[in-house]
Amino acid sequence: MDQLEKFYQYFDFEISACRGSKRAEFIQAIRDDLKPCKLVSVRELFTEEQVRFMESIVEPKQCFKNAYNLADDIFRHSDGLVKYVEGRVLVANFLPIEHAWNRIGDKYFDATFELSLGKDVTTENYALLAEYDLMRVRYITLERKYWGEIYREEKFKHFLI
Repeated sequence: MDQLEKFYQYFDFEISACRGSKRAEFIQAIRDDLKPCKLVSVRELFTEEQVRFMESIVEPKQCFKNAYNLADDIFRHSDGLVKYVEGRVLVANFLPIEHAWNRIGDKYFDATFELSLGKDVTTENYALLAEYDLMRVRYITLERKYWGEIYREEKFKHFLI
């Protein structure tokens, strides 16, 4: 089965349930933007000392904040190579939830799922929607005063849902 097939099935069901509405247009736009994304373990990318530091700051159920903080606090030395990523991840291999993780170079990693929840991110099903540099995320977050949903903010300002 294609990596995105379960996402498509879920979104198709939602689209059919609210056919003809702004919500259906919104969900269709998200479905159209989904891109497959494979992740690697943080242990493949970082030293044990860096991983221990990440474990000390990553909080459960705070993926948007965690992804931002990792890009900001830990990897300032990377000259902008660390990106903040938003998309969806399947929970229980069925329900796509909004989620944020990071990319460094050409590798994606999810410290929240791996370090806080103990998940093997290499076997989880991720779909990428957009990547952002830290300055863009910082600007939007400071303006709105809450974490996450950068993709929604950037793409769907015109949708009233």
